[in-house]
Amino acid sequence: MAQGAALRIIALPPGGDFLAACARHLLEAEPDPLKRASTRLILPNLLLAADLRAAMAARAGGPLILPRIQTMPAAIAPWLERQPHLPDSRRLYALYQALRAHRWVEEGALWDVCAELISLFDELTLHGVGLPENLEDFQARLEAAYALKAEEPLRFEARLVHTLWRADAEGTPSRAAARLLAARAWAASLDTPLYGVAEGRLGAFERQVYEVCAEQVPVTVFVPDRRLAEDALGGLFRAAWPVDGEGESLLERAAQVRPEARLSERFSLLAAQSLEQEARAVALQVRRWLGEGRRRIVLVAADRVASRRARALLERDGVLVEDETGWKLSTTRVAALIHAWLGVLGSDGYHRDVLDLLKSPFVAPALDPALKAEGLEALAALYARHNLVAGLDELAERARENPAACALVDVLLSGRNSLPRYPAPPAGWLQRLRASLGALGSLPLLEADGAGKALLEWLETRCAELGAETAPIGFGEWRIWLDRELDAAMFRPRNVDSPVIMTHLAATRLRRFDGALIIGADVDNLAAETPRPIFAHEAVRAELGLPSQAEARARLQDDLACLISMSERVMVSWQHLRAGEVILPSPAMDLLSLVHEQAFGDDLRHPVPVWAEPLPPRQPQPRPAPSLRPEQVPVRISASGLASLMACPYQYFARYVLGLGAEDEVSEALEKSDYGQMVHTILQRFHQRYPRLGDRPQAELLAALEEESQALFGPAIGRNFLEQAWAVRWLARLPAYLDWQRAREKEGWYFARAEVWITQEYRLPDGGVLSLEGRLDRVDQGPEGRLAVLDYKSQTLARLRDKVADPDDVQLAVYTLLRGAQVAQAAYVALDEPRVQAVVQDQPEDGARQQEARLINTFAALRQGAPLPAHGVACDWCEMRGLCRKDYQASTPGQHP
Repeated sequence: MAQGAALRIIALPPGGDFLAACARHLLEAEPDPLKRASTRLILPNLLLAADLRAAMAARAGGPLILPRIQTMPAAIAPWLERQPHLPDSRRLYALYQALRAHRWVEEGALWDVCAELISLFDELTLHGVGLPENLEDFQARLEAAYALKAEEPLRFEARLVHTLWRADAEGTPSRAAARLLAARAWAASLDTPLYGVAEGRLGAFERQVYEVCAEQVPVTVFVPDRRLAEDALGGLFRAAWPVDGEGESLLERAAQVRPEARLSERFSLLAAQSLEQEARAVALQVRRWLGEGRRRIVLVAADRVASRRARALLERDGVLVEDETGWKLSTTRVAALIHAWLGVLGSDGYHRDVLDLLKSPFVAPALDPALKAEGLEALAALYARHNLVAGLDELAERARENPAACALVDVLLSGRNSLPRYPAPPAGWLQRLRASLGALGSLPLLEADGAGKALLEWLETRCAELGAETAPIGFGEWRIWLDRELDAAMFRPRNVDSPVIMTHLAATRLRRFDGALIIGADVDNLAAETPRPIFAHEAVRAELGLPSQAEARARLQDDLACLISMSERVMVSWQHLRAGEVILPSPAMDLLSLVHEQAFGDDLRHPVPVWAEPLPPRQPQPRPAPSLRPEQVPVRISASGLASLMACPYQYFARYVLGLGAEDEVSEALEKSDYGQMVHTILQRFHQRYPRLGDRPQAELLAALEEESQALFGPAIGRNFLEQAWAVRWLARLPAYLDWQRAREKEGWYFARAEVWITQEYRLPDGGVLSLEGRLDRVDQGPEGRLAVLDYKSQTLARLRDKVADPDDVQLAVYTLLRGAQVAQAAYVALDEPRVQAVVQDQPEDGARQQEARLINTFAALRQGAPLPAHGVACDWCEMRGLCRKDYQASTPGQHP
């Protein structure tokens, strides 16, 4: 044991020869194989071990004995396990309770503030305490560091952080403090020389550890330093990204760049116009490099969204991508299950959340798939039929009529019973969550799923860590905490081995690649890593004695220089346009481009390559015109069906023959059609109470209309206050409606019936039967027993006049046919005007006879095979446009039937 040995730092030029230089120094320092075998070698990443081993073998001229290779976290881990410490989850929860009690921070941001403070406390511990001998020494150093800062005139934020840090460090040490103690214990155990390879400038923790180790044994650390790079490429990088402020102006630095540093053949910058274009360019480049025989390709995921899209495109073509960084657990489908389930509970069964949750394969997997599908269809129909927006209990009541739907709702109710929403400690909430997942039947499938198993292990770990916490929190607070935790937890699949890897920039340090792609190199995504400045903005960090933004920026530039120099080919892309807004490239890339342009007249920007799979040429299609066999022709038709047939025969075919009409949906907010239906019901109820207004006082009639209106609009307003606008709109029309009704009675027309369902059968020439059916809004009786059919409309007077004048408008004619003889008047009643008026159709019986003949002749032709061509004119509003493919139809005469 060499007491008091000095720490020796050997700075070497970074780049492709860095590991070879480390190998040379190692072999020169430890030529004896037996002594070399007893030494320790600390690598920043075990992925470097293979390259270093190859460099040492090449230097030695054959196989050789290596030192014991570890990473620093792995070396310290056994000592850390023996050191009692407080889990970060408990520190976070304790700080949350303290800050919530003082009401210093808005509750919605409280978890984020606590997480940042914990991170700051760990930085303060590292930079202010160093590696203590033991816990007592740690507390003494903490007090000394605190006292030193307490004497300085600090601003409020810095003083608050220091005070909370001191409180956090009392009692059981944090994991960060325990790591310092463990590092000291590990250093004390060393008895053979130690070598280290640094991936960049030594951080505070690494330097402290190596210095303490040097008190025990000889320590040598190899550090890359861009200032020592004498090659042309190193000069280019120093011109673009000066080290420690070296050099003069940018133009002067660019003028000193040597010709050999030209990057034009191996480096390109791509400004994509969209996320899809960027992802396609990345996927195309990877495929080209693989075709060239390149086998070490890295995707640096600066923008995770664009990177995942590029990965999807590659995997679609059979190119697997090994993801070294993994996914956030929050992005997996098991986290989507948790999110959907808690959304159902938080909204008391909001209909969309319920249907989305039940579609998950993790919910009710024991049910027969056919039964589950039937239940889902039945529930969707129940929601639409009863316009049920939310309410699990009401859904359960409605679902009793269908066994399949009832089985699914029972699963949800069982899960809800396992996760009551009254406040509980954090471990209690997690236990409830696991129990509810069991009630949903999800646990067996989660155990069998990689991400699901990681989630269950995470739940178990957090339950154990937080078991001693007894202070309760509410459902909403816990959900915010859970979302944050799942977003921070990582899941990495272990079953992919591919020449294409995806990782982050820091993980590429000192690694050699055949090709590197930096995806999302814009000003926001490819930037120096800094914590969110809720408290610790740059000035506060300076007062606290923490590393500055300039150091983080230098680290980013070192990483980029290392990656480019150690990769044969590099492509850097970013999304130039996002939502119509111009997005600038990363300042580091912009500087490199500018220096290269000044030195060589080339800014390194290349056009985005064209996707190798062009879309097939557009082929015009004939206009569809299907014919029907007699048994396929519908035997029932309504006014709306006839209107569809007249507007576009193909639309009628799709809706009423194929049955492809849009399904009913839950109306979460009143639409105009809902408003119209409510007005119809209000007037039906009113006229059943007052068939004749006679001489009744206006105030009585207005009160009755308002009462009926409140009965209909009240529940809707209770669910959504904004529906009050519809009610106000209708209530403003009541006096005008009563005036119109009184005038109508003076003309001899009196209310007779409302909402009358009528069916009329017609015999077709070939013996077939056609049933015409419809519901009449209102039937009035007039002089000499004549009848009037009225249809209420929430449309403008001008629009209704156009409808009456249109020979293809069939509604009034159909209602006249349905009511039969004695119809002297058919009219639309415009309710949405300041003055209520009826738009009357001239000679309604003549129009009805014409439509009757048209109806019989049309269906007779259909039964004889007449085509149903797509010749609609209102295609912009037709849901069948994608089915008839109007946009792809031939427009040249003669190309379609």
